[in-house]
Amino acid sequence: MLYQGVLMYNFGRKTEDLQTFLLYSKYTDGLMIEHFAETLFRESIRLRNQIVAREIAFGEGAIAPVTEELNTDLLNELQVHSKLWNDYQEPQLQETINTLKRCTPLERAYFQRFFTFVSKEQILSKTGGRNDPSNGFAGLWHTPLAEKIESGNILLGLTITEKRQSAPGKGYDIIDLNIPEQGEDFLPNFRTGDIIIFYAYRGEPDVRRQILMKGNIVDIQPRQLTVLLRNGQQNKDIIGKEDEVFAIEHDSSDASSVNAIRGLYAFLSARADRKELLLGLRTPQQHPERSLNGSYDGFNELILKEKQTDDYFLLVGPPGTGKTSCALRYMVEEALTDPDASLLLLSYTNRAVDEICNMLVGSGIAEKTPFIRIGNELSCDKRFIPYLLKYSLADCPKLTDIQKKISQTRIFVGTTTAINSRLHLFNLKHFTLAIIDEASQILEPDLIGILSARHNRDNAIDKFILIGDYKQLPAIAQQNEEEARIDDPLLQSIGLTDCRNSLFERLYKQSDEAFRSVLHKQGRMHPAISEFPNNTFYYREQLEPIPLPHQEESLPYPSASAPQDNLDRLIQTRRMVFIPSETPDNINYSEKTNINEARIVATLLTRIYRMTSETFDANKTVGVIVPYRNQIAMIRREIAQTSIPELNNISIDTVERYQGSQRDVIIYSFTIQNFSQLNFLTSNTFREGEYLIDRKLNVAITRARKQLFLTGNPQILGANITFYKLMEYIRMNNGYIDVGTAAFCRGDFELPECISGWDVQSDSYPLPESFRNAFQKIVTVDDEVLNDEARNRELTAYGRYDFSSPDTEIPASERLQLYNYYYMRRAYCAARALYETNGNWLFNAIRNVSGRVVFCDLSYESGASGLAFVDACRRLPHLDLTYLGIYPIEEMDKVAQLFFEQEAYRSVTCSFYPRIGAVPSTFWSAHSVLSELMIFNLSSLFDRISPREARDLALQINQLVHTRPLNHYATLFRDDAGERMNNHSYKTFCAHLTQAIRPLNEQMPFADRFFYSREAEHVPVSETFMYEIRSNK
Repeated sequence: MLYQGVLMYNFGRKTEDLQTFLLYSKYTDGLMIEHFAETLFRESIRLRNQIVAREIAFGEGAIAPVTEELNTDLLNELQVHSKLWNDYQEPQLQETINTLKRCTPLERAYFQRFFTFVSKEQILSKTGGRNDPSNGFAGLWHTPLAEKIESGNILLGLTITEKRQSAPGKGYDIIDLNIPEQGEDFLPNFRTGDIIIFYAYRGEPDVRRQILMKGNIVDIQPRQLTVLLRNGQQNKDIIGKEDEVFAIEHDSSDASSVNAIRGLYAFLSARADRKELLLGLRTPQQHPERSLNGSYDGFNELILKEKQTDDYFLLVGPPGTGKTSCALRYMVEEALTDPDASLLLLSYTNRAVDEICNMLVGSGIAEKTPFIRIGNELSCDKRFIPYLLKYSLADCPKLTDIQKKISQTRIFVGTTTAINSRLHLFNLKHFTLAIIDEASQILEPDLIGILSARHNRDNAIDKFILIGDYKQLPAIAQQNEEEARIDDPLLQSIGLTDCRNSLFERLYKQSDEAFRSVLHKQGRMHPAISEFPNNTFYYREQLEPIPLPHQEESLPYPSASAPQDNLDRLIQTRRMVFIPSETPDNINYSEKTNINEARIVATLLTRIYRMTSETFDANKTVGVIVPYRNQIAMIRREIAQTSIPELNNISIDTVERYQGSQRDVIIYSFTIQNFSQLNFLTSNTFREGEYLIDRKLNVAITRARKQLFLTGNPQILGANITFYKLMEYIRMNNGYIDVGTAAFCRGDFELPECISGWDVQSDSYPLPESFRNAFQKIVTVDDEVLNDEARNRELTAYGRYDFSSPDTEIPASERLQLYNYYYMRRAYCAARALYETNGNWLFNAIRNVSGRVVFCDLSYESGASGLAFVDACRRLPHLDLTYLGIYPIEEMDKVAQLFFEQEAYRSVTCSFYPRIGAVPSTFWSAHSVLSELMIFNLSSLFDRISPREARDLALQINQLVHTRPLNHYATLFRDDAGERMNNHSYKTFCAHLTQAIRPLNEQMPFADRFFYSREAEHVPVSETFMYEIRSNK
């Protein structure tokens, strides 16, 4: 009847033109006529609307009152009391209701909060939410065709080239399609593995008015693609004819949400001891007397520690530490020494499950102990298809044979999704141990059902091991921080604060050291690549190379032929490279693409292929990571123009898809073109102590074994502190290539050849004796401390440290000395260059007030700009200078005082205060009797303070200008990061600053340079900084 309603209301067919039949396959003549009833149809629609309304209410927390009201009488609307109801339906329903109601307050709170979270996720997957409905499944009919085309979410004009059968008797389910030539600005947002809707159309495509087929993309190329239909057709003509055109759009699935809700119910149904363990109410047990039955190289201590635990063990496996190839393998081997052991090996993604299968086969475990993989052929590596359940049971004609085979198989492998869809497996099989890899990527409701499952009256899984890394990408959730926040004190008491966090992370943070461990030896990244993530993301873990042979090589391409140009030299000699990209000129392209970066990527791929052509392997040599699917298509298009077929097979994917993989060379295209996209790029960032852990960037960097290339817009990336630090790290290691896209692709650029630590040598700077002597006397750092340069620069945030966090690593005074040692001389030289460039205006302004100047220094520079100002003004015949220091920490105040106490600067009158509001009004009054020049030095400031603080500062300056109009006011803004600066707070400051203080030139801010000493060798010629001067006169 509902299908007949679809034909009537969606396709405009009249009732009298339709005949509806129901097929009862049990009977010989089972085709029964079904008459359409408008009343029943309307009743069905009403019921459907009630169901939808209830589902939406569940996403807002309605499960609590529903559970409270639920009883069998309420469900028995017609009050029937038949044998079916009394003996079967009511007992089952009552058991379910009892499970929901007879639980502890904590268990109920847990179930209801996660039920609400899962329900909301399901709603958002369908509707996209209020903010972006085009992201949900409903976007199929809500989103205009033009918008679908622009975002690449529809493929049009497809024609069938061939229809095939994937296997005998399966019907025609493989469809090969030709993709017509698209517009230059069209970039499809599809990739292999996507679930899709496939349909023929005439005129404008509309899913509401077509017969739809569903399936998966099994291969996609620029001009052709192959689809595997979920249900093959015995009559291939039903699929469509050669002269018809077809469209493909994205499909959606409820499987994840349904499985999660099923898992939450399984948790309530679990044994009390398992629920208490998972909720952190029961301490896990251990048996220190246990010993190993095997030997496992350098992993003996870890495997023994794991074996001595009874309930669970948690292992953090940072990138490249061998968590799958070694740790998981040895855990499996040791477990199998017990002849009664049966293992369940799980992971979040099929790619990771392939890695587990590869480990089982490659290590020889599978030969001695065959395994069964749960899943399907489409998501399984071809090498492991014979291990799939259906092929493993091919020789089992009877149910008893199947049960025997499952009972005797000691290892089962699959994704958590596959097992969640088949929880009935636990009715047939008990496991002594479950090992879940990538556990930090799994939402708690997606794992809790598996760990709570029962086998008869016992736990289906005796012990579980969770392997993950909470500093890599977490589980994917559509709800934001506010929506996922947990406010219930009961749940907060067990460490639950955010529904998006994994069970692994919660248990790890709460568990005793005896039940957890960290892998410290990594065998993936060359030390030149691992140094940055080690200091920025993994300082506590203290990762170190094993080392493997490739980690000890001095050059990434030791056997490459002689370089032809500087691009070849760059590739052959640098481990980490950043190539700035300009904003594309073509505004017709999506903001989720970047043609300039695509060209840079294609150029790099061409050169890398040329250098590795004899050993090139698309699955090992090189891979490309991007944030958006559209950029994949853009890069594919550029690759097609290289005429190198082998490059068509390389993996180009998002960082989420790359987790768990590695390549010798990784190229990361940041792609973004505006500041608003930074939020997406950094959405998986969290704070651990004083460290900001950018999970997405961490995963991208740590996929590379031998070399890493990054390309992006530094003006946008510089607004984020972690990206800024990354660019500075690469720049200090001669890998930052500051050149335009076209010149880079031609190899037409200079290759930096600076010596290590060039910027901490005083001889590199053109310093006057006055400052040089003072600096050498005051800024002293032990030589032993200076040995770890990368660590020191991380401690100072590469010159952008804000001194706001309480120092836990080292005392504030020591950190400040490091900060001054690395960056104070640069700040001094940049300030001197600013004063010299604008000397005419500056010195005239000073003369106009007869030399009376107040230099109000709000910078994070320990007085560097003020000292440079004194030295720049020595040529003036008269200077009555008052230095007013406003510093964020007391230690910086003290260092500035020491400088101004030196003989060369002692003539300056100095005052110091912790904030501008603390300066007494008597000070301002004393400097307003006669006209004075009030200079507010705002250098090295706005990348450390918030927009709100910047606004407050502007308002304070406005008040001074308003109440003391006699004075001449000027603001000096300078950022030594150049194009990598973060000026968001400065823009806020300018927006709130009085209009009386205007830029000297409307084109400001300007870029300027200071020059390093001409006598120093292997240092840059100059350094760029940005500046702006504002004045009321």
